[in-house]
Amino acid sequence: MYDTVKGSDWLGDQDAIHFLSREAPKAVFELENYGCAFSRTKEGKIYQRAFGGQSLRFGKGGQAHRTCAVADRTGHSCTGDGMAMVSRAGIPLQDMEFVQFHPTGIYGSGVLVTEGVRGEGGYLINSAGDRFMTEYAPVAKDLASRDIVSRAMTLEILDGRGVGPKKDHLYLQLSHLPREVIEKQLPGISHLSWVFAGVDVTKEPIPVIPTVHYNMGGIPGNYRAQVLTRENENDRVLDRLWAAGETACVSVHGANRLGANSLIETLVFGKAIADNIDCMMRPGERHVDLAPDIGQQSICRFDATRYSQGNITVATLREEMQRTMHKYASVFRSCDILQHGCREMTRLYTCDLPNLCVQDTSLIWNTELVEALELQNMMLNCMHIIYAAENRKESRGAHAREDYKERIDEYDYSKPLDGQKKLPIEKHWRKHTLTWAQDDGSICITYRPVIDTTLDETEAEHVPPAVRSY
Repeated sequence: MYDTVKGSDWLGDQDAIHFLSREAPKAVFELENYGCAFSRTKEGKIYQRAFGGQSLRFGKGGQAHRTCAVADRTGHSCTGDGMAMVSRAGIPLQDMEFVQFHPTGIYGSGVLVTEGVRGEGGYLINSAGDRFMTEYAPVAKDLASRDIVSRAMTLEILDGRGVGPKKDHLYLQLSHLPREVIEKQLPGISHLSWVFAGVDVTKEPIPVIPTVHYNMGGIPGNYRAQVLTRENENDRVLDRLWAAGETACVSVHGANRLGANSLIETLVFGKAIADNIDCMMRPGERHVDLAPDIGQQSICRFDATRYSQGNITVATLREEMQRTMHKYASVFRSCDILQHGCREMTRLYTCDLPNLCVQDTSLIWNTELVEALELQNMMLNCMHIIYAAENRKESRGAHAREDYKERIDEYDYSKPLDGQKKLPIEKHWRKHTLTWAQDDGSICITYRPVIDTTLDETEAEHVPPAVRSY
């Protein structure tokens, strides 16, 4: 629990983090009982490897090995469909400014190299062959939290210590590992490195660069996975609407997700939904009457997209969206760049998106139409992300502002609290951002406080805010 709270940069809700930590072992054993092919130790127990941001004895006992693994199998894709559906329904999204850059995407393709490589003993090097992470995270080194490692890599490149002809990436070295470790624990990475980089990992390092990977934000919810909105400065549960997994923001990740907490979050809170529905609903219970025209708006949007006769292709606009977000909302951010990005994304969303051209109007295996609908959802998510990023005037977790380099809490936790006056919520940034999309494309912003109490202080004490270092 401590590592997740610290990893979140104290923006995670500790009741949800407590629930996740308490229920996670049960979820792992349930997977095992289903037949999940976990890697095993020689004693036959589930294999657990080191992962970033994990520690023993509350950060003072060295690296923990607690990530249950199936060799190096990983990966997923997310086009933000669930978040966009909720946003169009008038419900806010939460903490969308916090976008995680995975430190090790294969240079040129972006295919992820799992954090498990560094967990098995791989390490990053620059053009001089130096293990530079010892300078940025003296204790955790290459297994510091992902936001720390990604920023360190970006700084190494910006300072001219990158590799390759353009000096625009770095190396991930694992050729020093025993061949049997690579073959048993990292078989997928060996294959991906050969296919996408032409590298034999037993002899050469993998060219890598930080790559957009995960959004800590999403649909606001509580530890029961019930969707929330905000009314009159209070949370209001939206009856019978639930969200779990990457589409949700319960919030266990806060400003930065630890590498092992994505799948387990989906399992734990997915089960919470089933358990809570079982408690709340009864067989034969009547649903509320629905409006006769429910879903009509979605059908109209679907048909309008299917028969779009503009002059901008889906691929062209998607590439422009990607280029805009990478340029204006990347690892390091500043006011003028973000404001420019807001203007550019607004132009793409309000002017270019309605001007799409969809040539295939069929309803059978129409990938162009699917991609057009997904693009609409991604564009709406981008609007939430970039406006929330411009609004947050501090650096916290994955959100690094060059013009606001410090984390701004209700107290200055680098100093003794005695004698300090607590800042009101409107004067600090240890609060959740809620972004509301309007029909005209504008984004409105409100806030909700972070939950600092656990479900049961006798079972798990809350973790008070502190300076975050690795």
